[in-house]
Amino acid sequence: MHYNSDDLPIGEKKLFGKIIVFTFLLLLSIVIILYRENGFQRTSTIFYLTFALYLLTALHIFTQPKPVLSLVMILIAGITNRLTAYYSSSLYNGVDIYTHSNYIKSITANGSLEVFATSKYFYAPFYHILASSAELIYAVPTRDAIVLTTLIAVTVLPMLAVYLITIQFWNSTNSLVAGFLYITTDHAIGWGIHVIPTSLGLVFFSLLFLSLMKYVCWRRKRQLILAIAMMTALMFTHQVSLFIAITATVAFAISTVIYQLNISRIEVNIGLLAGLTMFIDFVVTKYSGPQGTASFFDVVLGNLFISLMGAGTEARTEVAVPQDPSISPSGAAALTLPQVVGSAILLTFAIVGALYWLSNRRENDALFIGIGLSTVTTVLLFVTLVGPVIGLRNLLPSRWWAFIYIFLAVLAAPGLIATINIGSKLFVPILNLSNFQNVTIILILIVVPYIALMGGNYAGASDDPLLDDAPGAEEMKVTDSEKQLFEHAIEYQDSTNILADRRASAIFSRYYGVPANTLSIDLDSQEHIQEPSIVINREYIHTRHSQYEIRTEQAIHVVHGRFPITELPTTSKQPIYNSGNHEITHISF
Repeated sequence: MHYNSDDLPIGEKKLFGKIIVFTFLLLLSIVIILYRENGFQRTSTIFYLTFALYLLTALHIFTQPKPVLSLVMILIAGITNRLTAYYSSSLYNGVDIYTHSNYIKSITANGSLEVFATSKYFYAPFYHILASSAELIYAVPTRDAIVLTTLIAVTVLPMLAVYLITIQFWNSTNSLVAGFLYITTDHAIGWGIHVIPTSLGLVFFSLLFLSLMKYVCWRRKRQLILAIAMMTALMFTHQVSLFIAITATVAFAISTVIYQLNISRIEVNIGLLAGLTMFIDFVVTKYSGPQGTASFFDVVLGNLFISLMGAGTEARTEVAVPQDPSISPSGAAALTLPQVVGSAILLTFAIVGALYWLSNRRENDALFIGIGLSTVTTVLLFVTLVGPVIGLRNLLPSRWWAFIYIFLAVLAAPGLIATINIGSKLFVPILNLSNFQNVTIILILIVVPYIALMGGNYAGASDDPLLDDAPGAEEMKVTDSEKQLFEHAIEYQDSTNILADRRASAIFSRYYGVPANTLSIDLDSQEHIQEPSIVINREYIHTRHSQYEIRTEQAIHVVHGRFPITELPTTSKQPIYNSGNHEITHISF
């Protein structure tokens, strides 16, 4: 299915396309100027202009038969979105990135993997080596080296993989729509802001399935070799991404066997690829590097078994946390409907697209791929959605979303186009407009909410969510004043204990190498608080998004909420640093 704009005169069509491109370039220039004038901070205006860039790109896809130009516009909008978010922080966005950036610096300084001697990353150092190489070759800071390697790759390559997978079975419009839908998804944006090994794993995962799709359809050994190369690259990049790839590959192979009611050489090769990869990486390698004793498989299986034994709704955080209107449990329970509606929209179009695919694509390969993609998507969604419901979080299901989006985008593209075309036909007699005008109106009504919900929620704008209605919509960036606050605390700290919110305490320990404890409230006593202590009383801990700990006799719960620092039963509180919005407070009990 494709959009037909033949009712628009050729001259008007070309003029409309030129207007779109000119407006796109104008808005891009304005975004760059405003971003620089605002001290490299993403304001609400920059958010809205970024959404407008995406909307203009969508309009160009549906009106101009120029896939190369549309691809360029998709990539420019996507890279602009991610770069403005990435550089809005004085340090980094996220938590894990602080550990990985130090690994990269160590490899660059020492020229060896000694830093991984007792780490699981000894067997998965590709992300760190790649960034370290860029740091040396281009003579740039670690932060910029990560951009030149992983950030650009995780923005460009998965989108192109989605485009190339789709174009094997649909026309260029469907393929462009699939790429557009993927690059605008929240978690795909998120891994371009919080750029860690998962981000690079996502790159190799997308290329792996591009190779597998072509191998199944074309049956060429070259595609199998590429699939082996991508699986090997995943092995040396990120274990969780590799496990997701193995799960998806096995599901795809099983769907092939069921569809054909026969085990051919293709299914055997795919099964062997997944099986050998799992054996080598999870059984042969050691979890704590070459000096470790337990294999990666032993540790993961043991943790999984413990998680399964304790799984159940009673294990969910929102059930166990004490009832208090001032706090919210962490995780999915801390999110509101606007934070997840974008994913629901994509899933809805994917369901429509899958049904349309299976009912209208009668060619053997096309029909089978539709079944295979639907099967893989179902399996991955089951792990992602059902596991946390029963308390099973050992497999880090929140990290699976960006991988699932690859398949959802491919399935959703024909679903979106079918919806727009059907809606256009329904509105023609009502609005008395041309088909082109109806399509444009319906496209805007669908795309604007989609890109705003995806790009403005907790995952799509993890630096500083535009949609910050939910407690879980945390601000992960570090402002200039907060950086000064942290550095001043380190100078003052000496032997004094540092207490900070959960995100800030991670920055102290992971980035600065200074031990810090998370702010906590004991519902029974205050004896657990060490003294003397200094509290990093940054403005953020007084918002409902900050994280701290609540301790009970049964467990320790991480919650969102305004930390009640004024309620601490201290005998002395003395401000030792004040910058207006932030303060360092010396406390004793």
